[in-house]
Amino acid sequence: MKLDKISTVFASICMVGLSVYFLNSGNLTDLTSNNFSIAVHRVNSGYGYTISEGAHLLIKQDFIPAIQNEIPFPNYDIARSSARLVVKKITRGQQPALTLEELQEIGLDLNRNETGITSGLPIQSLCP
Repeated sequence: MKLDKISTVFASICMVGLSVYFLNSGNLTDLTSNNFSIAVHRVNSGYGYTISEGAHLLIKQDFIPAIQNEIPFPNYDIARSSARLVVKKITRGQQPALTLEELQEIGLDLNRNETGITSGLPIQSLCP
């Protein structure tokens, strides 16, 4: 009886420990903890970003990806959110490419004229 109780307590402790480990392993709350840094910069009439790992430049993105036209991000926040999503993908071992859907999820409105993206063109003509 006492051995069963000890086994149950030990198994519970192991399960809690494993749960905490796996929950934290996918969490990307601090980009600097993975030695990645993001810098948002001005580009012509908008913004771009760079992603570095330590002193090594990995990505310099001056234009919105996933569209054919070379149009910068419309504001600082969209550029930063895009860069953070790319870092998250890199740390998960995924390709660092962003889709139109992901860009819309972080707040890029492809239908707004003030972004300069559509400028009277249908979105289909902007997609590869």
